[in-house]
Amino acid sequence: MVLWTRLAPRPYEPGNGMPDARVTVRWEVAYDEHFTRLAGRGRAEAHPEFNHSVHIEPTGLAPDRVYHYRFRAGSWISPVGRTRTAPARSAHLSELKLAAVSCQAYHDGYFTAYRHLAQEDLDVVFHLGDYLYEYPVGAHGGARNHTDRTLPALFNRETVTLDDYRLRYALYKSDPDLQAAHAAHPFIVTWDDHEVENNPGYQVSMDAWDGYPASRERVLAGAEAAGVDNLVVLTGDVHVHYGFDIKRDFTDPGSRTAGVEFVTTSISSGKNGADKPANWETYLAANPHMKFYNGRRGYLTVTLDGTTARGDYRTVSAVTTPGAPVRTAASFVTEAGDPGLKPA
Repeated sequence: MVLWTRLAPRPYEPGNGMPDARVTVRWEVAYDEHFTRLAGRGRAEAHPEFNHSVHIEPTGLAPDRVYHYRFRAGSWISPVGRTRTAPARSAHLSELKLAAVSCQAYHDGYFTAYRHLAQEDLDVVFHLGDYLYEYPVGAHGGARNHTDRTLPALFNRETVTLDDYRLRYALYKSDPDLQAAHAAHPFIVTWDDHEVENNPGYQVSMDAWDGYPASRERVLAGAEAAGVDNLVVLTGDVHVHYGFDIKRDFTDPGSRTAGVEFVTTSISSGKNGADKPANWETYLAANPHMKFYNGRRGYLTVTLDGTTARGDYRTVSAVTTPGAPVRTAASFVTEAGDPGLKPA
């Protein structure tokens, strides 16, 4: 595991309110949230060159167990985070439960889905990209329409420089719902276009497989050559929930089903959305391999055991106002050796 923190008493200004000097940070990892039994501790230097961020890799921890961690700097102490180690290479797991999340535009709404995600019983969260957006964020936070704060004007421009990106991450990381999710679960992250700049919406979609037919063919041919009979693809980016059967030949609806694709919607991008967007009937009619389509915000959980994968599509009713409840919009399963989505 890698434990991250950053010293930022004034996160909305360049330099975070920190001196241009190294600061000693102490870290602790414990078996319990009250830190009565420590599993590891140490010190690290937070460098101004790295924006006073710290990345710690504790050693000597047991596999496949929950740990709690915290940081200290001077008289300051961080909130307690919860994480877990990966299973041993030789472990035989009976079940693994993960969540997939994607696309969290601060200016499009609240990260309410993360508050519910923090309460889920999960082993790990996969963030599939667009953790932040490079677009300007106005004084009242766009669709959030803040009435209790005014954001500095430095956020109301596109992120271009290193300082811009550091400040934009500070804005996103200040969200309490996102903090709750990070404090509850380990994350495995990748990046997409908005972490740098939006791709230039071409005649085919650059956000879906349509724009990458050669790559898709390599993936499917590789799985076929390896004898994979339980192919599951996790996807985000498109701001809707989808459930697909993956056809070996998409020009032939009757061709063999090679696997399934669980597509998670956005955390907030696209604002509130709708259960049935305007193109809902058209898309389902034109794509017989599409088994589910929902346009609300939320996240996806996937439970894997020795024979099945179950996807639960979780949605919130709104993100332009805080505190919306969560529900399961649909659940599907697929079985090893018999690919294809079936209602759970």
